[in-house]
Amino acid sequence: KNICNDLGISERIIYLDGGNLPELLEGSLAVVTVNSTAGLQAIHHKKPLKVLGTAIYNSEELVNKGILDEFWNNYKKPNQQAYMRFKNYLMRKNQINGSFYDPEGINRLLQQIVKKLCN
Repeated sequence: KNICNDLGISERIIYLDGGNLPELLEGSLAVVTVNSTAGLQAIHHKKPLKVLGTAIYNSEELVNKGILDEFWNNYKKPNQQAYMRFKNYLMRKNQINGSFYDPEGINRLLQQIVKKLCN
């Protein structure tokens, strides 16, 4: 907050530590992130995205690769076909379907872990 005040940009910056991300994305024009699952959600919600750090989804088809100063006036939405290919790849090779937050999701998660370990 102090840095934003010092730079004179505090009226343009919102820092959030929580909240309903899909709802926030619905009201946004574009998203800038360092490296976060918020970036994946932005792509899912078809929002233009600029990644400042290193991210598994930081590809030309999914995010804006130019410099940040240019992003604000010249951004593009993620390629949805590329996103579906990427998402399907992650679901097949990288992710396990489940949840830590409800009993049904935990059960599904445990079944998938056992299946992966035994195959």
